[in-house]
Amino acid sequence: MDHHQAFKPNLRLLTGSLAATIGTYVLTALHHAYGALVYKTPWRMHIVYHGLIILLITGAFLLLYEWRKKKLFFVLYLAIAGLFFGALIGLYEGLYNHLIKNILFFAGLSPASMRWFYPASMYELPDNWLFEITGCLQAFTGAVQLYYTLKLFREINPPSLPASSFPTADRCLK
Repeated sequence: MDHHQAFKPNLRLLTGSLAATIGTYVLTALHHAYGALVYKTPWRMHIVYHGLIILLITGAFLLLYEWRKKKLFFVLYLAIAGLFFGALIGLYEGLYNHLIKNILFFAGLSPASMRWFYPASMYELPDNWLFEITGCLQAFTGAVQLYYTLKLFREINPPSLPASSFPTADRCLK
């Protein structure tokens, strides 16, 4: 890849990244809206609004990349989408808050231990299958999002290049 020409991401990877990012947001928004209704916890709606703002910001960085052809905008898209939708929603919300919680609960961890890991002020113990399934699915959509993010980051910075060929700050701004 010639790093002096405009970087053009692999369309299949970019499509996967966008689909996983949007899918993670939609699933999370539905999950939290449902949880707010079922558990009478309107504070859960914050992710619907904040997540949409972050999704729009990631979309804006992609549009800026397409318009200005500056790799920096593409890197910002990947960083924000990967950190928020992949790591925070996928790993924290999906994996820890739901998948691990359900595994521990159904494996028979004591109620006291469950409440130590998952305090009642923030967490519901599994009692609603739709809420828990949509929560667990966030771990999988987040993992897919991280997969595409990492593949695209590697495409920007191929490991086989000598260190002098890696993009520097001035190259990212081109």
